[in-house]
Amino acid sequence: MSKFSYRTTDESNFTNVFLEGAINETFNAFDFVVNRDKSVRFDFAKVRTINSLGIRYWIAWLHKNPGVVFHFRNVPVCIVDQINNVSDFMPSGTTIESFYVPYYSEHTGEEKHELYTEKKDFQRGKIPSVKYLEDSQGSQMEIDVYPQKYFKFLLK
Repeated sequence: MSKFSYRTTDESNFTNVFLEGAINETFNAFDFVVNRDKSVRFDFAKVRTINSLGIRYWIAWLHKNPGVVFHFRNVPVCIVDQINNVSDFMPSGTTIESFYVPYYSEHTGEEKHELYTEKKDFQRGKIPSVKYLEDSQGSQMEIDVYPQKYFKFLLK
């Protein structure tokens, strides 16, 4: 079982929370206390998986912190899937700063997760344009999700 951990840093208007590992049964020990004078920016860059217990504990933690302004950064595919499918996973008013989109090459079998960044690659309320990516041999890669379904969270 992969263990969950986190670390924090403070900025003037934000507390950054860097999550690492699996959001699973070990997430029950997540003891981060919110400074209500600041927004909370979750960085998911090192989150690899999430399971049903992790989802339950995540939502329970969010419910203990109503009214907090959240920002999500470096959101991996496994978390985007939860945002799209679990109604309370992302609180209303949360800002998505960046997230990953999976791509696949039929030619080489390569997979890439491409980071989409707010204002540069997407805007809230719109389905973003699909980026042109090449595999290691210069062949075009295809987006490996249905855009209307995967980007649904941007329309909320």
